[in-house]
Amino acid sequence: MQWLAAALSLAVAVAAAVGCSTVPRAPVLPPQAGAPREAAPAPAAISPWQVPAAAYGSQILYRVGVAGPEGEGSLKLTLRLASPERYQAQAVDALGRAVWGLDVEGDRGLWLDHRGHRYCRLSGSLDLAFLPLGPLSLSALPPLLLGRLPVPPADPAIVSRGTTPAGGGSGAGAGGDTVAYRDAAGRGWSAALRGGQVVSWGLWQDATAAPILSWAASGSWSVLSDRRKGVEVRWREAVREPLRALVPMTPRSDYRQSTCTAATAPASPGAGSF
Repeated sequence: MQWLAAALSLAVAVAAAVGCSTVPRAPVLPPQAGAPREAAPAPAAISPWQVPAAAYGSQILYRVGVAGPEGEGSLKLTLRLASPERYQAQAVDALGRAVWGLDVEGDRGLWLDHRGHRYCRLSGSLDLAFLPLGPLSLSALPPLLLGRLPVPPADPAIVSRGTTPAGGGSGAGAGGDTVAYRDAAGRGWSAALRGGQVVSWGLWQDATAAPILSWAASGSWSVLSDRRKGVEVRWREAVREPLRALVPMTPRSDYRQSTCTAATAPASPGAGSF
């Protein structure tokens, strides 16, 4: 399954037909820089693109499922979140075999493809050709997995905010708040929130068309869909425990170095698993 094994990591995004959720509407984007600015939220309020402070110092195991044109598969993903500047992610298949690893400190990262016996070093961004959102900052993966918006606004002071009326629909965003903004790449993001928690979001290249990626909370699951590739990724938190000291990842002596921009997804050992 090409980028899937790695993307979720993330990986990964989106317009899922989720029974109790709705795809976000096209964003009513704020004007570009230079227009009147709306006041930023009070310091006590956490922004929907920020990771809650309580998540740091945790090791979180996720169960992940992927479905797409090439079939279905599953993996287990461990996120070790030490601080906003330091984390690791590691994926294994259903049989416990290592698939890939990511070790990030500040704006530097190491990507390990255990199936292909190769590695690359990242600088500044998570720029791997097979990832659907890339290039992203190296800090984008933790908020994505934790149900936050993975990409912040270009300017947090220029964000459109609104509300959806209670009883206005059965979707996840009914009776909650909405935010919309442009990121540093000029893309449009729109999200529905309830009680400060993100319940769905969409990513637009063109506000007149459908979102190219979307995410929604469905019970205990997160559902990330990519309409362009016909791929859906689902994950849920299985175990969370205190984090012990991180041991830096290193490539084995038989791993060959490659460029990250030319990297391909870890190879699949066969249908049904990564």
